[in-house]
Amino acid sequence: MSDKEIKNISVIEITVKDKDTKAWGIWNKYIKDIMSCTNAVIDADVEKAKVKLTDKGYEILDAKVICCLSEVGYDKSIINKLNNKQSYIQDYSKGVA
Repeated sequence: MSDKEIKNISVIEITVKDKDTKAWGIWNKYIKDIMSCTNAVIDADVEKAKVKLTDKGYEILDAKVICCLSEVGYDKSIINKLNNKQSYIQDYSKGVA
């Protein structure tokens, strides 16, 4: 077993309804932290993203923590993007993240 400490990663997702009335998770923020799925999300990046998405014509349905897992539960690409940062944002409103 490795001496490396396993970290937890939480994911905040913004769900929108688009012009075709489909509901989907358009924006995700991966954070090296333990966050509860039951608490309200208070995050400056989330608030800025909600304004930008509304300006683009999306209807915001929800913004919440959707999961909190140990880092071994995530794809290596996400782990690599969090390597030297506290958080990583995927924004699908710009096309491919």
